[in-house]
Amino acid sequence: MKITLFSIILLFSINGFAANWKKLSENKSGSSFYVDVENIKKHNGFVYYWILIDYLKSTEIGTYSDISEYKVNCVDEKQTWLSNTFYSQPMAKGKIITEKIPVWNYYGSTLNEIRYLTPGSLGHNILKEICHFENIK
Repeated sequence: MKITLFSIILLFSINGFAANWKKLSENKSGSSFYVDVENIKKHNGFVYYWILIDYLKSTEIGTYSDISEYKVNCVDEKQTWLSNTFYSQPMAKGKIITEKIPVWNYYGSTLNEIRYLTPGSLGHNILKEICHFENIK
C-alpha cells in the first residue's frame, strides 16, 4: 500500500500536476504564458493562481518550463510570488530540475515580495485578466 501511494505521488511530481492550462499571452522571446483556470481561488480578499511559462528555448540551467504560484490583491493590484518549480521539458513535463533557483522571476520580483506591476506590462495584463476571471472559486 505504501509503495503504491509513493508511486502515485512520484508520478505526479515528475509530470507536473493535473491542470487545465489556458494560454494567456506570449512574450517577445516566444515564451508562452498559461494560467491554470481550474485552480484560481479567492481567500481572505486575495486571489491565488498558478502560471506556467513554456520557454521557446532551453534556459541556461536546462529548463523548458516553470510553474509559479502567485497571490494578488485585485483592488490594489499588488502581487506576491509564492513559489516556483522548473521542469526539464515543455508544459511542466519531465523531471523537476530544482525548486526556487532564481532570486527573481520573470517580472523582477523575489519570493514573498509584495510588489506593484508596471501598467501595460505582460505581468500587469495577466494580473488584470486573472482578477476579472469569471469562475474564481
